[in-house]
Amino acid sequence: MKKILLMLALAACTACSNNEETEGERYAARNDAIVDGRLTGAAMHFLGRSTVTDGKGAAYTDESARFEFADASADGNGRLIVYMHQTRFAAGMPAVEMRIPAIAYTGEGNTVSFSVESIVPEALIAAAGSYQPMERYRLTDVEGSINGIICRMRFVCAGEYKVEYEGALLNNEMIGTGGEE
Repeated sequence: MKKILLMLALAACTACSNNEETEGERYAARNDAIVDGRLTGAAMHFLGRSTVTDGKGAAYTDESARFEFADASADGNGRLIVYMHQTRFAAGMPAVEMRIPAIAYTGEGNTVSFSVESIVPEALIAAAGSYQPMERYRLTDVEGSINGIICRMRFVCAGEYKVEYEGALLNNEMIGTGGEE
């Protein structure tokens, strides 16, 4: 009986250890895509939680929300693009590929931050095969930051949906490259 209990205890420890290794492989330990407050050109993919609260106070939470940040230009003009992969603002809403086109950011060390009062996001339209402006989804009070491996962002969509996002940086080896997954 003692041998069986010992084997079960060892199996449980092994399972915990393997789970920790899987999580370690999934998330990055550091962020090399931001150096001296500037994006280096490498895309950053974050996995986290998006909570959306509508004008009536009803909340919808997506526990596997994926946001991606990319450098908007090679000339170092301090602009980034935010991709919101398969995003939803309500439980019944179909998932939409959206992006926020080139917005200015500032940075220092391994951190960047950004804010914009109002901007029209773009949605990927399958029939057109490209991103198109979506005025009805206008974003206001947009603000966010990437501090090392943690990303936080908030905004109001369509004047009604308050969105708050927090995610952790994924290992680049685990994902594809570029904003058009």
